[in-house]
Formats: sequence, C-alpha cells, structure tokens
Amino acid sequence: MEKNKMLSVWKANAEGNRFETLKANITTEVAIIGGGITGITTAQLLKQAGLKVAVLEARSVGGGSTAGSTGNIYKVTEFGFDATKTKYDTDVVRQVTTARDEALTLIKQNIQQYAIDCDYKEQPWYLFSSNEANSSKIEKEYEAAKDAGIGISYITQGEVPFTIVNGIKIDGQGQFNPLRYVQQLANAVCDDGCRIFENTTVLSIEEEKGQYIIATNRGKVYAQYVVHATHTPKGRMVDFHSLLGPYREYGVAVKLASGNYPEGIFWGYFNANDRYSVRSYEHEGEKYLMCIGQPHKVGQKEHNEENIANLENFLREHFDVAEVTNRWGGQNYKPADGLPYIGRRSAGSNEFVATGFSTDGLVWGAPLRQL
Repeated sequence: MEKNKMLSVWKANAEGNRFETLKANITTEVAIIGGGITGITTAQLLKQAGLKVAVLEARSVGGGSTAGSTGNIYKVTEFGFDATKTKYDTDVVRQVTTARDEALTLIKQNIQQYAIDCDYKEQPWYLFSSNEANSSKIEKEYEAAKDAGIGISYITQGEVPFTIVNGIKIDGQGQFNPLRYVQQLANAVCDDGCRIFENTTVLSIEEEKGQYIIATNRGKVYAQYVVHATHTPKGRMVDFHSLLGPYREYGVAVKLASGNYPEGIFWGYFNANDRYSVRSYEHEGEKYLMCIGQPHKVGQKEHNEENIANLENFLREHFDVAEVTNRWGGQNYKPADGLPYIGRRSAGSNEFVATGFSTDGLVWGAPLRQL
C-alpha cells in the first residue's frame, strides 16, 4: 500500500508547521498538555483572559486525534438527541445543543478573525434510514429534537444520494479540515504569552506547595494550573479511566469518475447495525468523497484491514469510484454516561480534564464555557 495513502485526507492536505521543543525549565500560569483542537482552543481562550500559557505536545500540533477525525462539526452528538433525552431529559438536550452551538460559533469566529484557510463550508446534516428496521430511530430523533426546540425537518426521496425510507435534516452545520484549522489557530495565538512546544512529552505531574511540576522529556514546567487536553488524562486517574471505553473507527477518501460529488453531511443506516458517515471535501480544486465508520472496541478486532475494505466496498456499491486516495483510522473514548467529562479533576483542584468526547471532539474541543 502506498505510504501517502495511509495518511488521513486532512494530513494529505495540510501544510504543517513547526514549533519549538522545550529546551529548559520554565514557569507559567497554566500548563496545557496536548496540542489538538482542545489544547490549542483552551490556550487561545486563556490567553485572551490574560493568563500566561504553555502548551506541551508530545508530537506535532493537531497531528493526533484531530487529524484522524471526521472534519464534521454539528450540534448533534454521536449518541443522538433521543439517547440523551432518554438517559436525562429534554432540558439536558437543550443544554448540550446550546453548548455545541456556542462552540460552532467560536470556530467560525476564529476562522474569520484569523483568516484561517481550512476549507470551511456550511452544510446541512442528514440522518436517514435505507431500511424499515431503523425507521423508528429516525422518528425518535425527530421527536426528541422537536421537543428541545431544535430546528429539524423531514427529507424526501432524492434529497440525499441514497434510497431512503425515512430521513431528517438540520441546516446550518459545518465541515472543515480540522488539521489546517488547528495548525493555523496555533500560529495565530503563539507568542510570549502563549508558548507552544512540540516533541515535548509529559512524563509525570506532581503537586508541591500549591504548584504543579510537570516533568517532560525535555525539561520541567512549573505552573499554577494544569489542563489535560490529551484524549484521556495523563497519569493514574482511575476515576476517569474506568469510565471510558476505547474505540477505533476508520475512514477512506476516494475520487469519483463522474466528478459529481454530493453536498451535505450524510449519516445513514444501511442495514440493521451499520451507520456510515459520508461527505465530500474539496481543497484547492481537488475533490474527494469520504466514508467514515466500522467502529469497534480497541483490542476486539484482529484484522482491521477488513474494516477499511468494508468502507471501500460500500462506496463502490453506491458511487462510481475511480481511485482510493486515503485510508486511515482514529481512536476515541466513549463516556459511560453519554456526556464528556470537562472541568476540575475534583472539587477545589487546579487540575482540569477534558475527556470522553467520543467521536464529537471537534466541537467539544472548542470549549467556550465547558471548562
């Protein structure tokens, strides 16, 4: 398999950037562990609040979970409106969608303010079933959304590039290249008040006399506050780790022979169990069609090449695929109660965590009021 085809479509269409490596011990007000969308956005907001910040990234900014994500940003979560309503109530559905709307607004504001070239495009989000077995799921999602005051409507045959039995949509959602977004946001906010270090791996965190000592492979960082923006918190945090389920999901990008790429974010149930996410992406005139899906719990799939093959076969069944350009996988952690864990590690602690995003990290990672 060609090496470049193993990159996500985001990595294949990003320019990259380089930040310094920590070379000596430093002191700051806030140390943020992780340079993905969560870490860089948190750094931006804390810097705007007047705090001195240092971001510690083990590899490259945006190159981890952010670069393996779907690139879709929307108010709905992976679990859906109905699951949230059933576990909690309609008021929680409203709170979740309000928080995610605020994050979407922040992303759009950043794109405009910093002139970020990340191929952002507003798109409708669709959820549909191609079989009767899952038609009732669509009805439940529609009712839960309506009860929460969310603008949602039914769709008709021909509105999406698939045969449908039942379907709904929400207008005004979005898509972008998340890696380009995070890289350019990092460039925009990095200065003496917001230092960003790549290739700087955190080894341990200790608290001593009201101050945190973060030991890295390159030196130590002394801080008053610590933010874990690392997918899962660093160190032994059994109270969080025991509540997270590690999952993998896969993506492929293809070129179509016809050049006719559908517009929209399409979530579809095509059999009793599988839901695929399909959408188009364009960068500098080059167009791609992507399919994301085939999730499984980590360690429970011996040959994940089969998952990639299933996505490719699905696209070939529904579209005139001329070439597969990208294949990749991404990992996420699903929270036990369906909502992410964002806030202080414990009451009165100056150590903060942001984890349990499931596949919704691009929006949960833009924390306007969550932290």
